[in-house]
Amino acid sequence: MDKDLAAQVPFQDISGWLDYWLRAPRIPEAEQAMLKRYYYSFLNHFGDYVRKHYASQVQEVEQFVRGSPGCRLLEVGCGCGTESLWLGLQGASVTGIDLNAERLATAMALSRAHQAGIWRESGCRVQADFHL
Repeated sequence: MDKDLAAQVPFQDISGWLDYWLRAPRIPEAEQAMLKRYYYSFLNHFGDYVRKHYASQVQEVEQFVRGSPGCRLLEVGCGCGTESLWLGLQGASVTGIDLNAERLATAMALSRAHQAGIWRESGCRVQADFHL
């Protein structure tokens, strides 16, 4: 994995990355609808202050991941996989688990979209796996 992986990700923080996935359909319709339902308030009601606060909630683990490339993380209750995927983009190998199959399907769709698409040229790969 590239040592400067975080520099390849075209978003400054997780809130920008999430906004990118929420604003336009890039995954199958059912999974896109689930993502929008899950993050309804983020998409429709949160201004800059709340988005900044959301991004700050993962800063400590982001710093850990960036200082420990290839570390392994487990996210219990990963929902749509947002934090798992973001941390995978930062260089961690992440396993996310959740009891909700619809949310996990969304996480897997996001992961597949990453693997197939937008960062292929940079060599950036999401290292996240999701399970019931």
